[in-house]
Amino acid sequence: MRARKIPFNPCDGVALPRIERKEMCFLEPQEVAGLAEVIDPHFRAFLLLGAYRGLRLGEMLDLRRERVDLLRRQVDVAPDPGRVKGHITFGSPKTSAGRRAVPIPRVVAEALEEQLATVPLRIHDLRHSAVAFWIAAGASPEEIAVRAEHTSVAVVLDRYGHLLPGSEQRVSDALDIMASNAAQSRAEIRSLPAQTASSRVQTVSKLECREPLRTHVRAGKCR
Repeated sequence: MRARKIPFNPCDGVALPRIERKEMCFLEPQEVAGLAEVIDPHFRAFLLLGAYRGLRLGEMLDLRRERVDLLRRQVDVAPDPGRVKGHITFGSPKTSAGRRAVPIPRVVAEALEEQLATVPLRIHDLRHSAVAFWIAAGASPEEIAVRAEHTSVAVVLDRYGHLLPGSEQRVSDALDIMASNAAQSRAEIRSLPAQTASSRVQTVSKLECREPLRTHVRAGKCR
């Protein structure tokens, strides 16, 4: 068509296939809390990280100990792992833009901390921990460079820039409240005495509406 070899485009007028939209599966916070209770403890942090931070599967699979900052409650996310000759490979991104630090709610940070408690500690991790403590204490990049005997501030920013202040924790704090309310709601539901089906549903609805989410208010579920 572009080379003028044919007088018209044979695709003109061809009906495109209809795109079937699939219904997404959404979990309630109470359902996530229920899964966290019964799942193998080894996968609990993985479950909460996916449910409350929304990372892609490849991003969670590529998560490493050195990319988890429990002090700042954030994780260093790298692009999805690649595949070479049928084998999944993990590696550092070619540019700094390919990696980003994202905040995580407290419920996820605590689960990750429990998970990482089984990992042996390297001696060099103590040096990284010291730098993290200096940053938490308010040390500037220049002061850190002097303390750590780095050649320049650029080295500090490249290695520890994701620890420096500036991450927004408001959403993460709200997710912590949501997870806490869900766990409390499930505990109160389990403690209820045997009731009729109708009265039990009404009681559960009142518990869920104790601190209604915006979606509950918009949907008119809370009276």
